[in-house]
Amino acid sequence: MTYENFTKNIDIYMFVHFAGWFCISFLCKDFYLLTAWQVYDEITELAHRDYLNLFNECWWDKVIQDIFGSNLFGIVIGLLIQQKLDVKPYDFLGRKNEDGTKRKFRDWRVWHCHRHFGYLLLFFITFHFNFLNRFFVANSFYVPLKSNFCKARLFFMLGVNYSVFKYVAMDLETWGKKERLESHFNYGPLVLSSAFTLVETLIEVSYLWEGSFGVFVNNPDFFTLIVVPWILMACYWIYLRSKQSRTVEIPEYEREEFELSKLVR
Repeated sequence: MTYENFTKNIDIYMFVHFAGWFCISFLCKDFYLLTAWQVYDEITELAHRDYLNLFNECWWDKVIQDIFGSNLFGIVIGLLIQQKLDVKPYDFLGRKNEDGTKRKFRDWRVWHCHRHFGYLLLFFITFHFNFLNRFFVANSFYVPLKSNFCKARLFFMLGVNYSVFKYVAMDLETWGKKERLESHFNYGPLVLSSAFTLVETLIEVSYLWEGSFGVFVNNPDFFTLIVVPWILMACYWIYLRSKQSRTVEIPEYEREEFELSKLVR
């Protein structure tokens, strides 16, 4: 790392990183998940750096210019603007109590509730394939990354995922509470986003079978940095889900009270 090399990497892509995470902050609205997400994207690049030149970056480019630079700056600026506009932040990790007070790190609901932890695992898997599909699907059809096709895909995913994050936040906020009985959930955006990601992944594999085989199978970095953590997270989710003291959607006594109140009305 030299000053000359550092200044050479200050280019349009730093602004693209800033603008991208600035926009994403208005979707996710959770500083901790956003920070984990942007670090995970850099790990994804590291795991697949041998298959796309754009991912082959120096360590200081990833850590200093991306993670602690343009990415973090975009997230913080976006969240500060939302705070000024009184936009309610999301709490995907269960960091706060119902009265708004903060829990200790070890008491975050994500470590004790299978619903919270399951969404965290689902987020990471979706983040991974969405990030890769942004590049590899375009390559499958020999479409330039700066084309209108890629821009349309980006805005489509931003629009759909805005509703996905809103749905997940509401789902987690009402989990285990009687308010859930009166809530109306729209599963459409979640299904659409998942289906879109799956179709893109299948397109990538079918059109670039040999390349995709190398990207996902003959790639030890992919298994070490991505698959192994997924497996460990899945095992912990199974543990949380199978515990006798696991959290439930709605406590039975609250369901009975709700049904009784409906009869009284």
